[in-house]
Amino acid sequence: MKLFNWMKHYVPKYAVLPLLGCLALNMLVYYGSRLFNLSMTSYDLSLPLDHRIPLVPPFIVVYMLSFVYWWFAYMVIAADSPERGGMLFGEMIGKLICLAFFLILPTQMERPAVTGNDIFSRLVRFIYWTDVPNNLFPSIHCMESHLCWRGLARCRRVPKWVKIAAFILSLAIYASTVLVRQHLVLDIPAGILVGEIGLWISRRLRLGERYAARWRIAHEA
Repeated sequence: MKLFNWMKHYVPKYAVLPLLGCLALNMLVYYGSRLFNLSMTSYDLSLPLDHRIPLVPPFIVVYMLSFVYWWFAYMVIAADSPERGGMLFGEMIGKLICLAFFLILPTQMERPAVTGNDIFSRLVRFIYWTDVPNNLFPSIHCMESHLCWRGLARCRRVPKWVKIAAFILSLAIYASTVLVRQHLVLDIPAGILVGEIGLWISRRLRLGERYAARWRIAHEA
């Protein structure tokens, strides 16, 4: 209840629908696709470089921190202005492109055995236990992190140091996806590219402006 009241206070009403749309589509794409592609032939897109990248368990902290980063970044972006919702619509388009890849080109990878008993190794084993190593290409982790940085960079009310921190954190998240062996190298640029395509389509269709216009008409009448 406290979280709901906090969101109600800090997140404008016009931002609620795009945020809920992002959340619902994320569940549909990531988990819904597995109803089909787990029984399909999967492909290994690993490069020679992938086999040389070591498992670095402490990076699991960065990997898991990304989930908090996305949620708060999207709330800040959506709250900046109704037009900024176009970025969130771009995220949804990018997620649908990911869904197409997950169903047309299912991918998988072989993950290393985690033998350590330190807290980081235990967290890695927990992630491995909860997350099947498929739906890799493009990387949703990298797409989301890239769009968070792109969206925050365009916000008028976000301080410059926050934008710089978001850029650095996004780079760290890209690295974490391969250093905890949750993704392959090719998944990173593919995720970034899909995010950019989603933004481009959203801008071309002027989804942010159209959503803002409809909202104002509906609530100013």
